[in-house]
Amino acid sequence: MNRAVYSAGMSMLEASQKDRRERMAYLFNGPNGSIRVGQVYVGEVGGVTIGTHAPAPPDDAIGSIHTHPDETKGPNPIPGGTPSGDDLDFSASYNIHGVVESVPYRYFVRASDQSLAKQARSKEDQERLRKALEARP
Repeated sequence: MNRAVYSAGMSMLEASQKDRRERMAYLFNGPNGSIRVGQVYVGEVGGVTIGTHAPAPPDDAIGSIHTHPDETKGPNPIPGGTPSGDDLDFSASYNIHGVVESVPYRYFVRASDQSLAKQARSKEDQERLRKALEARP
C-alpha cells in the first residue's frame, strides 16, 4: 500500500471515528510512480454526496478513498461496513478504483469488475482507532 494513501486513510478514519462523518478524497498519479492524495471532503453521517459535499471526480483522478466509521461506541462497537452497492456503482460509473477505510479492514474496489479485496489492520492501528472512537461524544 502506498504510504501517502495509508497515512491519509488513517487520518481520515480517525477523524471520522470521532464525529461519525464520512470523509473522502480523490487519488491521482504522482511523480515517479507515486500516488497523490487530493483534498479531503467532509460529508455527513452515512455518506459523502457528490454535488453536495464533494465535486465529481476530476478527469485525472485514478481513484477515491473514503471512510466507513464505526456505527456505535462502547465495549462492542458495531463496525463500519464493507463497501456498499453505492460505493461499487460510484467506482464503476467513474471508472476509478476505490479504497474504503473501516475498522478492522481496509477494502479495495477494482473499477473494471467491482471486485473487492481486503487488508486487515494491525492491532496497533485498531487500538488507535478505538481510542479515537472513545473520543466521540
